[in-house]
Amino acid sequence: MKEKLTSKTFYQFNCLSDPKLSEDGSLLAFLVKKADPEKNGYNSDLYLYENGESRKLTDNSAVSSYTWTPEGDILFLSAAGGNFIYRLSVKDGICRKAGQLPFPAKQITALQDGKYAVLGKYDNGISQSKEPDSGTVTTLTEVPFWGEFGAGYTSGVRNRLYLYDSVTDECQPITGPWFEVVKYLYADGKLAYLGMEYDTTPTRMYSLSVCDVASGEVTELIPQNTMYIFGCAPFGDEVMFMGNESSPIGIERWDNNFYMISSKGESFRLIKKYEYNIGGGNGTTDAKMGGGQNYKCSGSRLYLLSNQVDSIGLYSIDAAGNWIEENTRPGLILSFDKSAEREVVCAMYGENLAELYENGKQITHFNDGLNEQFELSTPIYQEVKTSDGYQVHGWVLKPAGYEPGKTYPAILHIHGGPQTIFSNVFHYEQELWASNGYFVLFCNPRGSDGRGFDFRNITAKYGDWDYKSLMDWLDGALYNYPEIDQKRIGVTGGSYGGYMTNWIITQTNRFAAAVSQRSISNWITFEYTAIRGWWLSIDKHGTTAGENYQVLWDSSPLQYAKNCTTPTLFIHSDNDHVCWMSEGLTMFSALKSAGCDTKICIFHGEDHELSRAGRPINRVRRMKEILEWFEQYLK
Repeated sequence: MKEKLTSKTFYQFNCLSDPKLSEDGSLLAFLVKKADPEKNGYNSDLYLYENGESRKLTDNSAVSSYTWTPEGDILFLSAAGGNFIYRLSVKDGICRKAGQLPFPAKQITALQDGKYAVLGKYDNGISQSKEPDSGTVTTLTEVPFWGEFGAGYTSGVRNRLYLYDSVTDECQPITGPWFEVVKYLYADGKLAYLGMEYDTTPTRMYSLSVCDVASGEVTELIPQNTMYIFGCAPFGDEVMFMGNESSPIGIERWDNNFYMISSKGESFRLIKKYEYNIGGGNGTTDAKMGGGQNYKCSGSRLYLLSNQVDSIGLYSIDAAGNWIEENTRPGLILSFDKSAEREVVCAMYGENLAELYENGKQITHFNDGLNEQFELSTPIYQEVKTSDGYQVHGWVLKPAGYEPGKTYPAILHIHGGPQTIFSNVFHYEQELWASNGYFVLFCNPRGSDGRGFDFRNITAKYGDWDYKSLMDWLDGALYNYPEIDQKRIGVTGGSYGGYMTNWIITQTNRFAAAVSQRSISNWITFEYTAIRGWWLSIDKHGTTAGENYQVLWDSSPLQYAKNCTTPTLFIHSDNDHVCWMSEGLTMFSALKSAGCDTKICIFHGEDHELSRAGRPINRVRRMKEILEWFEQYLK
């Protein structure tokens, strides 16, 4: 008899990521991240796939970024290794320090002639007082004033691009001390990158530049504040970039069109119009960890990940705009690598955790035993035509031990973004809820990615089009599953899903319980405190608090908190600067004042990634709180 999932089952997950082929394409490396309960953290180890087998290259390490050398060795950075660069021989397994950087580095990429691109943290030294008798004080002079993923105050801190010479162990900056590098990609002897120069307030309209690696010469191709650019790739004597020439209201309106420009910075030309997200990363699941390549130049084409419908697939485009669907198997491709002969993707398909697939065939089997060990519920596709005329896609998980004719409670799960997607892949907490006797309902409502501009665009309609879309889809699912007890339905979500949970409990009393996670309750305070608030007001509402505060306030759940009668648990992290904990605290206080049953759990030292990458003991406690809350009110 198969086991039921528990709040600690994720300790067994092997989270694969970042496959990379050696320069000649003969060797394949990848990362595996796994929880280590004893140290309340995670190990991130390098593996080599060779001759049909996977071999571990590091043991209980903290590899954060790596790249192949021309000689077939691996250079890597370690989150626990200070500022050192390590060199690992895959032949004999010997690892040694190859160099030391004068700054903390987060990414390393092989270029040519023993040179490497390194993305590092540069501190201009304005946030912390360095005078011994001046007291303990943080000085902030710019917005945003803190960073993501627990980075703390970041005023004056930039992601700077360097050229590292492995022969001389010297590191020279490519970008200036006040320039923030957003993305970069290397091909054909050139390093193309996006970013912005600022000392008080940043811009969303990045500049595009290219560095000739051999000479070190840098040419700015498109100045900042000219147009919206989201990606770039060197293409011989040209550079391909993705963006939009228009000045849109918000991200929902941005098309990721493809352009070509001479590496000398002459006029650019449009080669393909495109209205879907590119670069991947928008697939929602809490069972993945790690990063990897989502763009790669190979031969005469750029290979990239893109969201279409309810999946993330691999596509390619050439300099003439010719588009090819390379791998569109339903599911989520998380990262990939490509050579002339080999296509390797790290992907989640069906009920399987991430594994590697080469030319369509599964080649790793780290997590196969989980399907045999645990009782899992298979997502059942549920398409509903909503009142606005769209077909909304979603899925239903039946509870473990499901018996026809018996009634069950249910949980509606709302994804973040909202420009992300749920898919029919393994989602740990959803399966855990099903294991505990719940129907689990989840969908991609208006505002989600993968369905084009019109479906994605809900600017100035938050709490309206998306709310109606969710409720219409839920009504359709309940009609098709009469076994769900409509008096015992809960709702939960995080980030945008937390906002929508807050909105729902102030607009209807149809839910018997709610869990609002890393949420938004007041768009006005969010604009001025959240790391992305300075541009998200325009993005979400088409205006700012300074221009028209009433628009933001009318879409804020806090205004309607007095209407709430739904018992609600709030979960927040005190290092979450994407949705600062003030959002959860104010909504909690408002519900308390209104006499509604509520409580809040604040997780110390955690950030926006608590549910996906938080410390193991805190992830267990979070799930315990959620399960106990729903158990109290839904059973």
